[in-house]
Amino acid sequence: MEKKLQLSEKKATLHNSEDFEKVFNIYDNEHLKKIDVRLLEKPGYIQAILAELSLLPKGDALLVYHYRFPVYVLEELSDKDYEIHLHLINPNNIHMLIIKK
Repeated sequence: MEKKLQLSEKKATLHNSEDFEKVFNIYDNEHLKKIDVRLLEKPGYIQAILAELSLLPKGDALLVYHYRFPVYVLEELSDKDYEIHLHLINPNNIHMLIIKK
């Protein structure tokens, strides 16, 4: 089950566990950076994610462990060249894979 979410001109894909794993497994440790922002408040988590993305090489991915649906992050990235994949584990735990195009 995949759901496309319209975010301005860009799209994010909401995946079930199996489909998210398929996308996630494309990236090995050399091309995947992980960040846990579950203990950060706004705007700290947004700043942390943007800082990591600024260092991310083209074609690599950032896996974000988040504690809520990342509306503000998605808005911030809506006009930038990223591919975004989301997996909602429960209302207080979401994984977001951001691929720099």
